[in-house]
Amino acid sequence: METKTVFRPLEGQDEYTRYFNHLSNVSEKMIEIFKARADKKDGRYYESVVMSDFLSKMLYTTEALRRKYTYNPSHTLKIDLSDSGLPSFFNVNNLTSDLLNREKRLDELPTMQALKQEMLDFMFKYKVEPDEILRRTSERSYYKMLDSDKLLLPFTPGSLRKMKKEKDKKKFRTYTFSWACYDFATNRPYIHLMIFEQDIVSTPLEEEHFNYRQFLEAVQAEGSRAPGIGILALGIDDSLRDIHPKVIKRICVGPICSKHFSEEPEKLCKLLNENGENEDDFILVFEEDIILSSDQTVSKSVFSYGQVRETFYIPETDIECYDRKASKIHKHILVPHSVLQLMDFKGDFKEYADHEIITYDKEGGIYVN
Repeated sequence: METKTVFRPLEGQDEYTRYFNHLSNVSEKMIEIFKARADKKDGRYYESVVMSDFLSKMLYTTEALRRKYTYNPSHTLKIDLSDSGLPSFFNVNNLTSDLLNREKRLDELPTMQALKQEMLDFMFKYKVEPDEILRRTSERSYYKMLDSDKLLLPFTPGSLRKMKKEKDKKKFRTYTFSWACYDFATNRPYIHLMIFEQDIVSTPLEEEHFNYRQFLEAVQAEGSRAPGIGILALGIDDSLRDIHPKVIKRICVGPICSKHFSEEPEKLCKLLNENGENEDDFILVFEEDIILSSDQTVSKSVFSYGQVRETFYIPETDIECYDRKASKIHKHILVPHSVLQLMDFKGDFKEYADHEIITYDKEGGIYVN
């Protein structure tokens, strides 16, 4: 039976600051994890760079939301207590329309210098905080910091990189591309890394002509949500005749369990609340779904006759991979070392027995196997 998502609005400047510090702590530790993994396997360096970039954007987005809502009593930032421990999709999606209105709103608001002078005059005269002036100051600061290159939005493209690859160099170019989406259903960010080939006869994507815009539109149409990763790969493969996805990895960030900003998963939250040594302790679950192309075929369909199509490997004997349309699934859990000692992976916490366990100590040091 599906449970209804529970949201809680943040209240007051102190709680907004506390939440921002909490997410900062989570993001910094996750960045450390991917850097540590890159140190152990050179092939993961690119993954580490991509994760660091998108997690930094997630943090910047949270700071923008903090500035938007802290002094605005008519609006609230809502946290998903059930599925993610992260801001509501609707709060993040509203940034898109605010970006469109950015210049207009900045022209309407007084300059920061004028607002500061107005604030000083008010406080000198009335000896109380000028709530309305603080709201406008915060709003101006918010609109000023809005920058599509720094924010994590419902769809956020990353970098395109051409790879040096000798195999079939006369037929294809090989690229990597990354993007992130903020999922409507789970209120979680999903970060994607794709290796793909482009037919050599097509205009190179790095020249950013029409076919590059077409490529971005197709990835956005298919990759702005989080279906089974095999469905995502098929959608991209179907949409673009000269593009051939070979590997897609999707990293789901969340849920985040904390003492103040989550209620689910219930067992993890209860364990953390009763045994976490520090107030800012948290448990983070993150998963990686991977889809691999195993072969190519030539379509004989009336609608795509002659199109080269990828055959994606999905093991039918692995029930979870089959259900999620993935070639491989890797699961991870980041947990305080002191809390890990109390987790019985053969009993109450057996659903996490197949997760890679990563720990941190009370000083914040990360331990990756």
